Amino acid sequence: MEIEDGLGRLLADGVSGLRPPVGEMVREAGRIGRRRRRVRRLVTGGAAVLAVAVVAAGSAVWPDRWGAPRSVAAGPPSVATVSGGPSGSPAAADPPRVDATWPAVLQVLSDLLPPGGRFVELDPYATYAANVDRAAGVVVGYERNSAPVSLSVRMLRNVDPAVVARACAAFGEEEQRRKDWGPRGAGVEGAGCRTRLLADGSTLLSGVTHTTVGGFFEDVVRLYRPNGELVELRAGNGVVGDAVVPRPPFGPVWWEEAVQRPEWAFRVPPSTAAAGDRLAVTVSRQPCPDTAPASSCVQ
Repeated sequence: MEIEDGLGRLLADGVSGLRPPVGEMVREAGRIGRRRRRVRRLVTGGAAVLAVAVVAAGSAVWPDRWGAPRSVAAGPPSVATVSGGPSGSPAAADPPRVDATWPAVLQVLSDLLPPGGRFVELDPYATYAANVDRAAGVVVGYERNSAPVSLSVRMLRNVDPAVVARACAAFGEEEQRRKDWGPRGAGVEGAGCRTRLLADGSTLLSGVTHTTVGGFFEDVVRLYRPNGELVELRAGNGVVGDAVVPRPPFGPVWWEEAVQRPEWAFRVPPSTAAAGDRLAVTVSRQPCPDTAPASSCVQ
């Protein structure tokens, strides 16, 4: 029994024979005292659990492709969550995520790209949703102040660690077999790749492909996550076969950072899926190849 409560009851008993207004005044005083004590407890408890966490993203030096060193972000910044404890208001629960369809993948790509461009000529044969291999991907033209260039996204699960260990070597061997078939712009590095282990255990690969007869080539970045997931982004300097600009848009550093974004996921928020469905119907399509069954092309 608290002292203030006891005193309140003694006072109430002492004035029980007086006129009602006096007793009501004493009861009100007791209620005010109890309310103040509750407020003090809430304030004290809230101060004890209030904390703000600041996460600083580090950087590491990595040679700029095959030349001078530069600083590369170790990964996207983490978001620290602050909880108010039992006295805080419960946070609204996020709606359950849904499987990533190819329109959802396209929407994530659209959200990450700088403003000012538009998607055209989606490849319905090379674009696919999550399937039995648990893969998702999209290949699309991207128009920005010039003729379209090709952009593609590929996402895979259950990548063998042995594949990750030889990722750059295998990439280089393939490019050496093909070599350049056509011209490469002045000052553009030749085919090759680099890999780097990031702070979260992911492996980041950054490479450039051989050229086609028409001078087309791609910047390629891959993120091999520790859980066996792979996210690959490719940007071409034109459409497959023919170059329209000296090199792919934005540059390799931009793509290296973009591939590390956490939005690349096999399950996405319903809002992303819905926005992707709306975006997909606005993008023109290439025809499904005559040699392919219609079921092999996305609708």
